[in-house]
Amino acid sequence: MTLLQMYSWLESSLGEKLSIDLGTDPRFYSRAEALIHINNAQDEFALISDCLEDTASVNSVVDQADYSFPSYFLKFIDLSYNNKPLTYIDLWDLYNIDGTIGGDWKSNVAGTSEYYYFEVLNKFSLYPKPDAIKAIRYTYEKKLIPLAELTDISVIPTEYHAKVLLHPLGWLEWKRKEYNAANALFKQFREEALAAKVDKKYRQPDRLVNFQDGMSMLRQDYRDNY
Repeated sequence: MTLLQMYSWLESSLGEKLSIDLGTDPRFYSRAEALIHINNAQDEFALISDCLEDTASVNSVVDQADYSFPSYFLKFIDLSYNNKPLTYIDLWDLYNIDGTIGGDWKSNVAGTSEYYYFEVLNKFSLYPKPDAIKAIRYTYEKKLIPLAELTDISVIPTEYHAKVLLHPLGWLEWKRKEYNAANALFKQFREEALAAKVDKKYRQPDRLVNFQDGMSMLRQDYRDNY
């Protein structure tokens, strides 16, 4: 949804319009007021659900150790090289393995990358540096960008937009002293955020494939032995 569509959703749910200006009546609902609660709700939903995790792929370059994260990168989660998970290593341990000083390991002979490390902001590095073009796949958390303009679209996945709006709707119900309705909406918001976290975990393609493959092997083993 765009921010304007979110306002419309809240208006439809409340059964009354949001004013463009705040006004002086404490019972008055304004877009400015709703926007504060929408952005706060985005923060909380993302924190609970981990819904801003994303996966990206890039091909390695022969003899190149360093690779950049996208500009909207916030937090690193995991990384694989040629479908093999790599092990994180800090610079001191890398020195103990390689025996070189001051990053000279980047000048060493390329090979099959086994480790990743961080040396430069918003970049990751592979050791040994790749000796072939292979797929690098990494999971990371995206930055949450506050909404401001009517045409802005939330970076929260689209299927969760209405669930995020349960929280600002709860605050608007609280303002008109509908406390039971407000608390019910806050509770539903948290339940939906937790459900999104579970849902995302079990929608991971690789985990699903691995689980299915494992079950197939168990069934075959049962048929062969019993």
